[in-house]
Amino acid sequence: MRTWTGWSCTAAVGAVVVLGLAACNGGDDRPTTSATSSTTPSSSTSSSSTATSARPSTTTSATVDPAKLPAEATEKTEAGATAFARYFLERTSQAAHEGDPTLMDGLSSKNCSGCAAFRKLVADRAAKGQHTDINSLRIDLSQALPGSTPSKVVVGLLVTDRRKRVVDKDGQVVQTVRGAKFNTEATLIWVDGSWNVDALRLVR
Repeated sequence: MRTWTGWSCTAAVGAVVVLGLAACNGGDDRPTTSATSSTTPSSSTSSSSTATSARPSTTTSATVDPAKLPAEATEKTEAGATAFARYFLERTSQAAHEGDPTLMDGLSSKNCSGCAAFRKLVADRAAKGQHTDINSLRIDLSQALPGSTPSKVVVGLLVTDRRKRVVDKDGQVVQTVRGAKFNTEATLIWVDGSWNVDALRLVR
């Protein structure tokens, strides 16, 4: 397992940081690294910061059209849930880059406050004509973690968020966001024939 330490903006750990697209106001997010022999994402919760509640889902948003999803992400399997989690993070990065929060619609439950917080960030920027200059997220590793059930899967992901800039409609730089690497866990639930992201957790 590889974990990342040395965060300079730990006070900002939350939904937006989990998604790797928030500024740290001058802090240096370049991580130090430590490595062990395994490459499986950590499932430990002893040193994690919760981005969203892990309570059972009671309500969900409208699900995305399965035809718009990668084929594997539509399958009710651990591999399907993993593919959906990857698609969700890729979609959030695309939403930030294009300044279009609707790209995230239908992918998460209403319980996922972190998902809602990031959507609001993208929407607030878009209202000002702002977006990121690159599609910055890269998923280095993803895997379903032990303890999953057919209808609820926890996926661990190792993610790199590249250095980027927030620019306005004229291409002027509003903010520079340093790069970061992090481990995150996404809890997915199967509802109405589709996966939904129900919670996100940053694992230090």
